[in-house]
Amino acid sequence: MKRNKLSGVAASLILILLGLFIAVRPDTTIALILRAVACVLVFYGALKLYTGIQNKERTMKQNVQLGGAGLITVAGLVLFFFPGLVTDFFPQMIGILIICLGVLSLLNVLDAKDRGDERWKAKLSLPIISIICGALIMAYSGFILDTGVRLIGVFLIYQGGSQLFIESGKPKGKPKNEPKT
Repeated sequence: MKRNKLSGVAASLILILLGLFIAVRPDTTIALILRAVACVLVFYGALKLYTGIQNKERTMKQNVQLGGAGLITVAGLVLFFFPGLVTDFFPQMIGILIICLGVLSLLNVLDAKDRGDERWKAKLSLPIISIICGALIMAYSGFILDTGVRLIGVFLIYQGGSQLFIESGKPKGKPKNEPKT
C-alpha cells in the first residue's frame, strides 16, 4: 500500500515538472518532439532503404517504394536539423486545409440551395466560420502553436496536482466496507 502511494506521488510530481517545462518552454518542447519524430523517420527510412537495396531483383513497385523510403529519410533529416521550418509551416498548412474544407462545405451549401433545401441559410454560417478560423490560424500561427503547447503543459500540471491531492487524501488501512477475516 505504501509503495503504491509513493509511486502515485512520484508520478504526480513528474507530471507537474513536465507540465511546467512544457508551459514555460513551448518552443523547446516542440523542437524536442519534432526531433524525436525525425529520429523515427530516419531510422524507418534508412531501414527500408537498406532492405530495398539488398534486393537485387526489384520490381517497379519496389523501386517506387525505395524512392519513398529515400524521401522519408530525407524528410526525417530535414525535420531533425531544421525543426523551426516545420513549426513555422505546420500551422499554415492546417489553416490552408481548414479554408479548403470550408470552401468545399460552402459549395455543398450552395448546391443544397440549388436543390431547394430550405435550411441552406442556417447551414451557410458553418463554412463561413471555418474559412474565418482557417484565416485566423494562418494569421496567428505562432501564437496558436505556442498557446496550444502551453495549454498541454497547464493540463499536465493540473493532472499532476489533482493526482497528488487525491493520493494525499487516501486513508491508511483497510477499507471500511471490507469484511474482517
